[in-house]
Formats: sequence, structure tokens, C-alpha cells
Amino acid sequence: MVMKPLLGMYKARCKPLFGACSGRGAERLHGEICWKMVEGRLPFRQEKVLEIGALLVLLKGPCSGRGAALATSRLGAEAARSLESRQVVTARRVLRSGGTTSTGVGSMAASTSGEGQPSEGRRTAPIFVVGHPRSGTTLLRLILNAHSRIVIPPEAHIASFLRRCESKYGPLVNEASRRQIAERLVSKRRMKEWELDSEEMYMRIMEADPPTPAGVFEALMSLWTDKARKPRWGEKTPGTYRFLPEVNQWFPDSQVIHIVRDGRDVAVSCLNPPFADLYDKGNVYEVAVRWRHAMACCRRAKRTFGSKRFLQIRYEDLTADPEKVTRSICDFLGERFEPAMLDYHESAKTHVARGDSSFHERTKKSVNRGRVERWRNDAAPDFIAGFEGIASRDLEALGYSLSGITPQTRQQIRILYERLKPRRLIKNYRPPGGQSAEKRSSSSADG
Repeated sequence: MVMKPLLGMYKARCKPLFGACSGRGAERLHGEICWKMVEGRLPFRQEKVLEIGALLVLLKGPCSGRGAALATSRLGAEAARSLESRQVVTARRVLRSGGTTSTGVGSMAASTSGEGQPSEGRRTAPIFVVGHPRSGTTLLRLILNAHSRIVIPPEAHIASFLRRCESKYGPLVNEASRRQIAERLVSKRRMKEWELDSEEMYMRIMEADPPTPAGVFEALMSLWTDKARKPRWGEKTPGTYRFLPEVNQWFPDSQVIHIVRDGRDVAVSCLNPPFADLYDKGNVYEVAVRWRHAMACCRRAKRTFGSKRFLQIRYEDLTADPEKVTRSICDFLGERFEPAMLDYHESAKTHVARGDSSFHERTKKSVNRGRVERWRNDAAPDFIAGFEGIASRDLEALGYSLSGITPQTRQQIRILYERLKPRRLIKNYRPPGGQSAEKRSSSSADG
């Protein structure tokens, strides 16, 4: 039961809304949340409920007349639902954005102004860029990062860590567990390459609200939104396609962009320098199985997320007509297209992690098709036959034509073995020696 003085403080903080919204709209906005507070259905600390209430003041001014009434009534219902289901992060983002996240029927992604036109450039839903390594995820990240409202830092493998952090270190609600998790995150090589204040990063993790994987994720990304002074963050780690069910649970309003590249080009890129010098991907069969697994994971995610939250693009289409594909991405995200997005290469040097710069040299140039169908010139017939023997159906389903090469009997047996060989595909690539090339190079440097 919420005490009357607290309810009075809440209403006092929301009072400015009555100057921005008319009649029933403002009244309903208060009612949706206030009555749930009175009924004791929002079990949060009082100061957090007051914080959510205070954020409502940010709505003052964006709408007028019937548009305001419509916006505030929908927003009140959406924020109340988010709070009631303990999704404080989502509720706070809904309020800060004026209701322009991309969630469900109550979403204000299609909120109307007085003229009834859809609004653009006001969403804050997180963006996740995924795809098998060497599929163009870095290129896509740099294009999106060049937008005036979007910041996407270099990959840090946050999702893979947070999905298992509580089982390893204990619940995040415990300060001791949160301290261990914060120390581990801050010490990660990838996090160091962010080149941010480690003490500030540590404090943001410790003060994450709510103390959940989603809260910690949001706290880390707030470092970048504050630094870049951009309202919307994204995360790009290719292998996050394996953890999209967790992403959907943590951020129910998130949007995913899956970039696909011809798997044979992916294999050539993975198994040749400079990428192969740092990451050991095994052999063409290993890459083919994992590429096929990535496609399967993203097909499942597409069914779960739906067309408004999941977009699949092809690397070949992006390089053939960058502006057309980038405009379609902006339409999907609810953002305005900006020509500066195609000039991403002008700042790529400062936006690529130092550890990745050796195999991302081409991101310092404008988009080109020089790496499309590389496999036709750079791969041997048995290499091509090996990949197609594992993933031919997926290649054809995605619009890639097959080479027509028939593997010899001995290779056919090898393909059958590789298709049936048990693998833990949730794990990262591992070379025959066990420890990854990345960790070996980092440990030798430390020694």
C-alpha cells in the first residue's frame, strides 16, 4: 500500500503535464500508474516509483490537442504494463522517449501528431547487429554509428557474458556478486579497447538499476550514449545470434538486424590471413556447420521477434546499392536516413577497436563490391565442395547459386562425418589445441 504523502509527491511531480495535455489524456496518464501504486501492485522502492513519475514531465510540449490526449493515454498504459511486469528499464525508456519505442500495440512508434502523421527519430529501442563473423557486421555497425542519433561501440561480447554471469558469480541483487561481475567485466580485453574510464564503468555496473543482466547491459551502454550524446544505443557482436532468446527477454522492445553473406566467402575470409592469424576457425567444414547454425538461429529469432523487430539484409545487396539498403534499414528502425551514414569511412579509424584493426582495413574506405564472390577465385574446388556439401540448402534458400562441383567419394564420406559430428555450437570457435588464438596472443603479450 502506497502512503498518501508519497502519492501526493508523485502527483506534484507530474503536475506540469496538465499544462501540456488536455483533460482525459493527462488524467488517464496519472490514473494508469497511480491506481496500480495505490493497490500495491508495483513492488518497487518508493524513490524508484517517484523517479518514473518524474520522467513523465519530459512529455511536456511534444504534442498538442487530440494528439496529446492520444499519446498520453497510450503511454500511460504502456509504462504501467512495463512497471507491473518489473521491466523498469523498458518503462524508463518509454517515458524518456515520449512513448516512441517499438513495443506492441501500445507502442508510440506510430504515434500521431496533431496532423496524424507518423513521427520519426524518437525511438530509443536497443539495436542488435548480428551475423556470422566475417559477414559485414562491422561495416553495418559503422554505417549505423554515423547516424546522429545512434551509437554502436566496438564489439565486447557482453551478451555471452551476462547470460551466464549469475549462475557463475551469484545473483546480481547481491552486492558481493555484483562486485565480482563488475571486476570481471572491467578487466575484459574487449572492454579495455572501449578506452573508457574503468572506474566510471565499474560504478555504473554497481549502480545498475534494476540489478539484472538487462540493467547491467543498459548501464554499460549508457556510458556510450552519454559520451556520444546520442539517445539510442546499439550492440554489435556477431555471435550474439546465439543468444537472441536472452536478448528478447532482457529487451522486449529491441530490434535486430541480421546481415547475411555468402557462406563460401565467409569461409574464405575466416580461414585466410589476416583474420586467421588471430582467430583459429578450424577448417571449411567447421565454418560451414557454424554458418548453417547461424542461419537456423536467426530463422527462429525472426519468428519470435516478428517483422517489426527483425530485419535480414544481404551483404551483397548492401555493397551493390548502399543507399537503398541503408534507407530500408532506417525505415525499419524508425529513423530518418542521413547521407553522412554513407561517409562512415571518414571516421572508421577512430571507431574500430585496436585489436581488430588489422582485418578491418577496408572499413576505412567507402563501400565497394570487391569482396563479393571471392570464393570463385580464392577457393579450391574441394574447399567449395566441402562447404556446399554441408550448407547447400541454406545457400540456395538465401538466393546464392551453387557451383555445380561434385565431391569425390572420399570427400563425400568426410562431409557425411562432419554433418553428423557432435559439436557444442553455443561455444565460440576452438582450434584443435584448445585455447583460442586470441587468448594465446593476449597471454603471451602479458607474459
